[in-house]
Amino acid sequence: MSITRMIIREIRSGKLNFLLCLVTVAVACAAFVALLTISRGAAQSTNRLLRDMGFNILIVPKGAEMARYWSLDFPDATMPEDYVEKLSKSDVTAEHFVAKLQTLTVVDGQKVVLTGVLPELGNVGRTRKKKAPMGYDVPQGEAFAGSGLAKSLKLAPGGSVTVMDKVFKVSKVLPETGTMEDIRLFTHLHDVQPLLDKEGKINAIDALGCRCYHGDDFMGQITSEVNGVLPDVQIQHYKSIAIARELTRRQFDAWAEAVMIAVLALGACAIAALTYLNVRHRRHEIGLLRTVGVGTPRIAWLFLGKAILYALLGASLGFALGYGAATVWGPGVAAGKIELDPLLLAYALSGAPLVAILFGAVPILHGLMLDPAFILREE
Repeated sequence: MSITRMIIREIRSGKLNFLLCLVTVAVACAAFVALLTISRGAAQSTNRLLRDMGFNILIVPKGAEMARYWSLDFPDATMPEDYVEKLSKSDVTAEHFVAKLQTLTVVDGQKVVLTGVLPELGNVGRTRKKKAPMGYDVPQGEAFAGSGLAKSLKLAPGGSVTVMDKVFKVSKVLPETGTMEDIRLFTHLHDVQPLLDKEGKINAIDALGCRCYHGDDFMGQITSEVNGVLPDVQIQHYKSIAIARELTRRQFDAWAEAVMIAVLALGACAIAALTYLNVRHRRHEIGLLRTVGVGTPRIAWLFLGKAILYALLGASLGFALGYGAATVWGPGVAAGKIELDPLLLAYALSGAPLVAILFGAVPILHGLMLDPAFILREE
């Protein structure tokens, strides 16, 4: 009799056990696929929220006094405009580079932080897909007004404001942030440079440290990397933002990993227990087969073939159920987009049989090592 026919007969004679094993694999795979899919959507949503906390790295010329910077008395020190392009082409663990030239001035008695910016540059060396910008893309001749500034100077979209004898069209009023941005007037960098007689110069670069950090000294790492590209700059970290972003990501990853391990462990233990019960229940048949000369490897394949079959069927069913559950409940739980990852099906179809074999092998081997004479005498 072929091994295939023996497996079919084994399944028919142990339908309940086969069904329980199949359901166990299906439930474990469904939970794994649903949790992983939802957690990925939640991670994307969390990353967007963390990104919206703002830039967490400020790069300024070496020697710039940060006390003056924070008091809005911006130092005269500058650096070349092309520094931002050098960073975007490097492999530093940061992205969203925005070149700035800023100064404090007065417009109609109101203090204004005039800020010339370029459209942000991504990290060409690390970023593979286009990301939503964090900086402002201000057309030349136009300006984006902070909410506090707009309120004080009565600025509105479509109006104008004159700064240092140059007239800017106000094309946007920014939402209130409760930060320095509320008194900023954002314009194009190349509009501000001639006003300050600093063509080709900037005095700051904003950036966002990405999640490529390794170890606990992630701020020291990014500082070292940036100085490796631009030795004559100094790096200021917005520590509260940087630490909050990094700790939140680490805690989220740790939670997701713990849940996945728990699901896999429970599924594996259930498979081992059911396989043990099946082998124990069928030990009389095992004894008869060995007595009539059926080899141990052939008997082992009888049980392993059954395990592989219920694992494949359970993985297929579990994937469908898991993705369906993620689609239904995921958007509300994760507050993010739920996307189908075809690789998950490949992982399920390859991982489930592997787990079934690994955790079913011990009880199968235990059953095969029993003395057939002892088994038959017991029966």
